[in-house]
Amino acid sequence: MALEFSQRIAQIPVYPAAEGYAQDGSVARLASNESPYPPLDAVREAIARELGKLGVVWSCNAKANVPRATLKVMGDNGLRLLLVGYESGNQQILHNIKKGMRVDVAKRFAKDCRELGIRI
Repeated sequence: MALEFSQRIAQIPVYPAAEGYAQDGSVARLASNESPYPPLDAVREAIARELGKLGVVWSCNAKANVPRATLKVMGDNGLRLLLVGYESGNQQILHNIKKGMRVDVAKRFAKDCRELGIRI
């Protein structure tokens, strides 16, 4: 399915621009655990590879739990910046507001981005 998705991405008209921005929220909903679509990381990687073929620099929204391997593919294909909503660095607060995020995972994500040269 990722190939079919990337083929759709390749059909989007491209206009001259210095940089692009992709809103990731709608993709995240399509790639939930109960979805027939490919896993979110596979979708992100397919999009990144298509953008890489175009040679554009791009940015997008993301949760602070993207695996390092996916970040590497994204960075190698033009990703410059991730917009991340860090609601709190306190695990109890994250639990109380039902974010489904762990502080240690967010810290690892930030470290991975720094090492890969991706700005947050």
